[in-house]
Amino acid sequence: MKKVWAAIGIFLLVMAAVVLLDPDLNAWVQTLVSSSESNRATSSQAIQVPYTPIGILTPYLPLRIGRPAPNFALRDLNGNVVKLSDFRNKRYVLLNFWATWCAPCKEEMPYFEDVYQKYGKELVVLGVDLQESAEVVRTFTKREAQVSYPILVDADGSVAQAYTLFAEPTSFFINKEGRIVGIDDMLAKFGAFTSQELNKKIRQFLDYK
Repeated sequence: MKKVWAAIGIFLLVMAAVVLLDPDLNAWVQTLVSSSESNRATSSQAIQVPYTPIGILTPYLPLRIGRPAPNFALRDLNGNVVKLSDFRNKRYVLLNFWATWCAPCKEEMPYFEDVYQKYGKELVVLGVDLQESAEVVRTFTKREAQVSYPILVDADGSVAQAYTLFAEPTSFFINKEGRIVGIDDMLAKFGAFTSQELNKKIRQFLDYK
């Protein structure tokens, strides 16, 4: 655990140095902090949610709990276009960003398959692979992760950018109205979900009406 906290401390020091040395980035962060403070009350009043922003940088990013989830259109491994808006007012969405080289991501995939099988009538799991080709992802899923939930390919990283992604894996819990009601990233939970943790999250998520 000491090594984990030491690594986090080094990461934060590096990030702070980058922000201080880059005037443009410094101004951007200051703008986000000001925006976060002014909008926090409005955001919390607009929607009451059972989760708290727990990512290290989440409170200072424009995309956070209570905000509408950015819509997107990505192709799955069969070449079909899947839009987030396809599920609006129909099913809850668990949006998981991952990559084939990410060990915690691979560790979580069987658990996502499990909840997809259990709660598929109410919940859709969308796995979004980051900046890899469809062929690479297709080969990986055939060999190492045979899952039935849709796997989408964000080859240029544009969707990850829209979701202000800072770590992999990161999962967004999105309600039927298209609003983000939960965010869990690796920086917050120090690794992958366990089966018990994920099932608990999903039960809380689906109980939120």
